[in-house]
Amino acid sequence: VGGANYTAVYYRTSALNFAAPISETSRNATYWESSGTDFGSIEDPLSLRVGRDSGGINQLALQFQLPIPPQAIIVSASLEVTAGDHQSGKPELAMSAYAEPNLAPFSPDHNGPLTGFAPLAPVFVTWKAPQFHSGQTYKSPNLASLMSAVVNLPGWAEGNFFGIVINAPVAQNGEIRSIRNFKSGFGAKLSISFLHVPFS
Repeated sequence: VGGANYTAVYYRTSALNFAAPISETSRNATYWESSGTDFGSIEDPLSLRVGRDSGGINQLALQFQLPIPPQAIIVSASLEVTAGDHQSGKPELAMSAYAEPNLAPFSPDHNGPLTGFAPLAPVFVTWKAPQFHSGQTYKSPNLASLMSAVVNLPGWAEGNFFGIVINAPVAQNGEIRSIRNFKSGFGAKLSISFLHVPFS
């Protein structure tokens, strides 16, 4: 009309769904203030812990390799974990994403809390986790905001590693949640629903 050019933009109307597992030992880690970072806790090498105990703060972090293209629209995302043996109190968990488009593997050589492993995205999700029972599966709140902050970063590409760190900054001594790690055979999974970016 009137010599103007128009571009039609189309959206995929059906979401794609998949579940991404932890793919190797170095893609999950736990931090204990008394001993540092490792791929399993000292008390239980088949678990990762978050909260606080007599040895100080505990944190855990997870990485997932995702077949999600840049600028994808994240409809929903949730973490699915299997409870470990040690649970106590009612810690409120803070879930953050690393603001890195392709996270490097974790290492026991990392010095300091896992919240300092890489820069964090400026969003977080609170998980008021229920009492965990060993061997049972639990699902987090929607983490779409965390994922959106990362897949929109320059450098994000399909097949890159996305990382989540879970902390309990206001936990009291004795408030702990424990989940199974990759080595246990019951590592965490990230279930995602997304739409491809618009195309013209």
